[in-house]
Amino acid sequence: MFRKTQKSNQEQFEDLEQQLNSLPIFETSPSFIDDVMLHTKEMGSKKKVNIHKQFKQRNEAIHIIIASAATYFFISEGIFSTFIQMNPEQFSMEVHDTVNGAITYGSEFFNMISTKISQIVNQ
Repeated sequence: MFRKTQKSNQEQFEDLEQQLNSLPIFETSPSFIDDVMLHTKEMGSKKKVNIHKQFKQRNEAIHIIIASAATYFFISEGIFSTFIQMNPEQFSMEVHDTVNGAITYGSEFFNMISTKISQIVNQ
């Protein structure tokens, strides 16, 4: 009965133009563009500074945490007291003995592991 008629694109465009023309015109303040540009410029410079500042603060926090953990580890293991109690004349000999002991332990450990692996492979 009632048939819905569709308007052409041109008619829709003209209707929209009429509606837009009937709306009241609002104007911004004369300094609006300057204010927006100034605010945009300030935001850009603050953002760069804040990112750099945050990155620097995060790195400093990580370094503080690592230094604190290392200091706690050294104190708990008694390394500082060992250094304090060392005789300067015997220091080089003690370092040599410590390094030699570490190398010996490492080689014995490596030999033990290689023996175990060869036993497992040969079975």
